[in-house]
Amino acid sequence: MMLLNINDLTVMRAGLDVVRGAALSVAAGEFVSLLGTNGAGKTSLTEAVVALLPAARGSAIFEGPTGPVDLLRSLPWAVVRNGIAYVPQENPVFRELTVREYLQLNADALGLGPCRQVFDELFEMFPQLADRQRQLGGTLSGGEQRILALTRVVLLKKAIAGLNPKWVPLAILDEPSHGLAPLMIDKVLAQIEILRKLGVTFLCSEQQMAFARNIAGRGYLMRSGQILCELSASDLQSRNVERMYFGLST
Repeated sequence: MMLLNINDLTVMRAGLDVVRGAALSVAAGEFVSLLGTNGAGKTSLTEAVVALLPAARGSAIFEGPTGPVDLLRSLPWAVVRNGIAYVPQENPVFRELTVREYLQLNADALGLGPCRQVFDELFEMFPQLADRQRQLGGTLSGGEQRILALTRVVLLKKAIAGLNPKWVPLAILDEPSHGLAPLMIDKVLAQIEILRKLGVTFLCSEQQMAFARNIAGRGYLMRSGQILCELSASDLQSRNVERMYFGLST
């Protein structure tokens, strides 16, 4: 099943078209990478899809737990309620809240209420956070903050189960490896793999080719606001794609 279909997406910032006519799709269960250098338009595209940035034109049809919805005509809270968890590149957690307070805030926002059993499951799934329950989010490392932000995917899955028990969320990640040491990147990848085993679908913007090669089934190459091409798993391993990535002729 095709979970997300984006067509002719155009996004403006300060009068400039930072995304122009973008089209991509994500099927249920896939991990799709959106590759591009800094300034390619990846963040603007993902922010438009989750209704944090208005789109000038286009559509983003998402097959939610109760039926299709055009995300470009939704509000941010409705995007979440329809089953999309967004993890931004910058400030993915609330710095002034403890780990446990952050989890409870997300649980309350999703209507889960008191959920000690759910938290116990989360800490078993995310053992790095178990000993940091009383630690402020702002004192966690960058990688730990991203891992903490990934917990909202599990909480969203629990919340959506009441509408459709077989349905799993779409996680949209904006450059999850940005600024992280290789060891922490491996830990983030390990947590993503755990979520994939739960059936979670991923659309992930990235600058690092190595990150995409480690986990993506396919991807798209973006440059100067446009999607240049779709990439298969074998394409992601190609030297020609690296040359295209950096804007060199093949």
